[in-house]
Amino acid sequence: MPIGIAKAAVMGAAGARNNNLPETGLVFRLDMGSIDTYAGSGSTFSNLVTSPADSEAQSAYDFTAYESNGDPGTEDTTPPFSGSPGTGGTANYFGPASGDRHRLAITTNTTFLAGLNQGGAEFSIMLAFRSDASGGTLFTTGYNGGTSNPCVRIDYGGVFSQINGSSSQTVYDGGLTENDSTNKILVLSYDESTGAIIWVDSESGSLSTATQGYVSPSGSAPSPDNTVIRGESTGGGAHQSRIYSAYLWNRALTADEVNAAYLYEKSQRGI
Repeated sequence: MPIGIAKAAVMGAAGARNNNLPETGLVFRLDMGSIDTYAGSGSTFSNLVTSPADSEAQSAYDFTAYESNGDPGTEDTTPPFSGSPGTGGTANYFGPASGDRHRLAITTNTTFLAGLNQGGAEFSIMLAFRSDASGGTLFTTGYNGGTSNPCVRIDYGGVFSQINGSSSQTVYDGGLTENDSTNKILVLSYDESTGAIIWVDSESGSLSTATQGYVSPSGSAPSPDNTVIRGESTGGGAHQSRIYSAYLWNRALTADEVNAAYLYEKSQRGI
């Protein structure tokens, strides 16, 4: 479990910290309120970062809606998108029905994604969502299920886990309430080399810091290794939840940057 946990209040736009989105290190950004992510037809949800920080093509971080519990699954020709493209806030969302999820469109992880649980990686993630069910995966870099595929994973309760090929280790537990039909934002910064964690979520409204040592995986990365946003719930059922946005950086954000990203997304979503 995390040690050395400390909390600090998040300062708003009138405080000493800013609410400008940190752009250095961004590899993907999906915004369901942007017509450039989803224009209202087709199954592709496009990456808004034109030049990903890991030098991949912009389209390497496009996501596709899939409707099957299988891997890679069956492409969903009628993605469960709700709202009017381009209206922003929480009016637009990807609201999965049974088995639906976003999966990396190129069907295999980029070098950066594949290395997130292979030692010494840095990354930060921000997700805006609504949880209408209990249990299950919100984000994972290794969708195949079980613990045999080394990956990192965040579930709807804010539990950040490292899957090491033989077991699942809780790196940080954000303690979010599940199945409460409440809009939420979480931001996580993690440096595997030092174990440094910075976290903020919209339930606590406070920055937390902790230290958790990296555990080297006992297996290799899964093949195919598919990064998925909003996986299935415990027991194979499906969440009836909403995804508003997702951001990923290839570096550990500082506390001020975590705070700024959080305040930026709060203003974008009106949460």
